Amino acid sequence: MIHGFSRWTLLILALVSIGFLFDRLLKKQDFDPLTAKIIRIYSIFLSIQFLIGCYLLFSVGSELSWNMKALRFHMEHATFMLLSVVFAHSHAMWKSAEHSKRLRNTLIVMILSVLCIIMGVIRLKGMDYWLTLF
Repeated sequence: MIHGFSRWTLLILALVSIGFLFDRLLKKQDFDPLTAKIIRIYSIFLSIQFLIGCYLLFSVGSELSWNMKALRFHMEHATFMLLSVVFAHSHAMWKSAEHSKRLRNTLIVMILSVLCIIMGVIRLKGMDYWLTLF
């Protein structure tokens, strides 16, 4: 399904965004329009992914007659993903800040966004699933 496949695209976008911000911060460069565009692409793609996930949640929820015991992990996953979207869009709070502060704070919220994604996937798939990959 598209929600499961596009997660890899989202992972690549997240890594590129964080790497780009980290590189700009280390080189003490400005927060230029290219940086803003990269962050915006990640935020929009994450929002689309979240909306697809909400559609899937509602379709699964209706199939299970909204049995919250059966939907617990799905709801926790959705909550972490919502937090991730909030963090990804919160970079706009520092739009008028100086460039170094804007880069640093945007990097922090991007890392928090990715950590929420990781926690959400762990809640859905379980930690045993991830430990067997390594």
